Amino acid sequence: MTRILSTLAAAAMAMGAAVSFAQADAMTMMQGWAACNEAHGQCLRAGISTTIAATPAEGLATLQSNAANTAACNQALMACYGSAQ
Repeated sequence: MTRILSTLAAAAMAMGAAVSFAQADAMTMMQGWAACNEAHGQCLRAGISTTIAATPAEGLATLQSNAANTAACNQALMACYGSAQ
């Protein structure tokens, strides 16, 4: 009987440790994702032009440049998420 109780106690402690580890792992992952989101915002702010173009051609060039920068920032965000898991 004592052996069964000690085995059950050990199993309960192991289960508690596993749950605690999972919570810590989830917290680390969430912190990593938050850092990824912050870096993504900085990437967008640094690469996006908000100036008003003088000509339609300049406006189109700005839109194309903004789209390319946004795509690059989004790819970096997905890579960052992948490394945070």
